[in-house]
Order: sequence, then structure tokens, then C-alpha cells
Amino acid sequence: MKWVLACCLCLIIPALAQANPTFLWSDAYDGGGLYDDHGDVVCITSDQHLVVAGSSHDGIDGSDMLVRKLHRETGAELWSRRIPAFDTSDMAVSGVACDAAGDVIVGGHILGCVG
Repeated sequence: MKWVLACCLCLIIPALAQANPTFLWSDAYDGGGLYDDHGDVVCITSDQHLVVAGSSHDGIDGSDMLVRKLHRETGAELWSRRIPAFDTSDMAVSGVACDAAGDVIVGGHILGCVG
């Protein structure tokens, strides 16, 4: 069995090494000021667009959750949703999933106490 796996890898790896990837676009997001903004998780929607979820700090309270849908060919923002932090606690994204119906499910948690 190991021999079969090794043979398959020997055939696949050279083909992957010869692939010539093409850079299509890039996107930068600035939530404001000199605060941290970063994407943590990504999924592809049923219409083949990209959803990026992460955290963004706008200078008010703590870091917010931010979810953005970007166009697959241009990187243009199709929509975004900001879930604000509570008090001075930060929000953090744990995962994102896109289903066949086009729904986006985001999970996360609050870092710190609320109230």
C-alpha cells in the first residue's frame, strides 16, 4: 500500500510543480486608524464568490467581527456585515461555512467579560 501511495505522489508532485499559477487580484481592508484588521477564515459560496471573515477594530470598544463577500473575478466587495464588540471585549471568528443555498454561517466568541 505504501508503494502505491509513493508511486501516486511521484506522478502528482511533478505535475503540480509545473503548474503556472496566475495572480488575479488582491484586496486590502482598512477599518480605520492604525488598528488591526485581519481575515481569519474563508469559504467559497455556491455562486463561486469568496467570503472572508475575521476581526476589525474601528477604535470604538473592542475588535468587531467582520464578514465580507468578494467578487471571484475582481475582488470587489459585494456585501459586508460588521458584528460589533460588547463593552471593551473583543469578538473573534472561529469558523465560516457556505452552504449550497447560498447561506453564510459564521461562528465566533467573545474574548473577555460582557456586562
